Parts: sequence; structure tokens; C-alpha cells
Amino acid sequence: MREHTEAMGRVAAWTHALDGEYRGTTDEEGHYRARVVTARLGATIHAEPLADYVLATTDYRLSRIDGFSPTDSVQMDAAERVTELADELDLTAKTLTMLTIRTEDGTPYFDGFRAEHPLFVYDDYGPRQFHEDIRELDDLNRKAFNKAIDCLDIDAEPEEGAGETQEELPGSPAFQ
Repeated sequence: MREHTEAMGRVAAWTHALDGEYRGTTDEEGHYRARVVTARLGATIHAEPLADYVLATTDYRLSRIDGFSPTDSVQMDAAERVTELADELDLTAKTLTMLTIRTEDGTPYFDGFRAEHPLFVYDDYGPRQFHEDIRELDDLNRKAFNKAIDCLDIDAEPEEGAGETQEELPGSPAFQ
């Protein structure tokens, strides 16, 4: 078992080597969370004390598009088409999850996707592989989100829905 602090140190070094931006935090239990942006590609990196990997995530959400509300689009039962579209993508070692937003009465609406990929950032893994993995993760999520907005006939560009993972680790401060 390697120290997750070593993993996050490597991620920070590679981000800076790629002329990127790294903003990180830790919580009371020692979980690390960092927002990394390299070559206009962004991901949130999570590291837990007992894990052999760090987890890279990207979110694309309708709720981030200016002037658009996910509740103006489609309820979850009609969003099954979106899930079918996402199933067509190559998810090798990656996870793609549909995100929802709920109205006050509890009705779920499609809001976008979260893509996740474990990164084993030790030994032969370096900045080039790190950048490639983040690019592939972002491409996967962008394709799924683009298919969804096309299928739902929403006039927006996928980049408008990009942003950092919104859920925070327990006890960690939100990024400003």
C-alpha cells in the first residue's frame, strides 16, 4: 500500500509540468480532493488513505448551462433514450453515471453525466499518461453529454455543461 499523499504529490507535479492549474484540499479523515486543469481539460481527483489509486471524475450538467433548467427538459422515464445512447460508448475501465436533479415534489429530471476512472499513478505512470487519461475521460463524458443534448433537442454546446464535481468530501471546504 502506497501513501495517497505520494499519489497526490505526483498529480500536482504533473499538473504543473503540463502548465496546468492544481487546487487541492484535505478533510479531517485524510481524504484529498483536487481540481486539476490541463490544456483546458478539467477533472476532479479524489484520493483516500487506503486506496491504491486516485479517482478522476468529470461532470457535464444541464444545470450549468446559462438560461436553461433541467426541469424544462425531460423527466427521468423519458430519459431512457439517453441511457441507451451512453451504452453505445466504450467504457473500458471507466464508469459513466447519469446525474439527476429533483424538483421540490421529488420528480427526478436528467441533468447530465459523471465519468470516473481510477488512475494508478505509481511506477511507470507519468505526466503524458496522466494527461492522456484525463483527455480520454473528458472525451467520453463530452460524447455522452453531446448525444444527450442532441437527443433531447437542447440548443447548447457540451462545453457549457462542463465543470468540477459538485459533491464534496465529508468535512472538506468547497472550492471558491
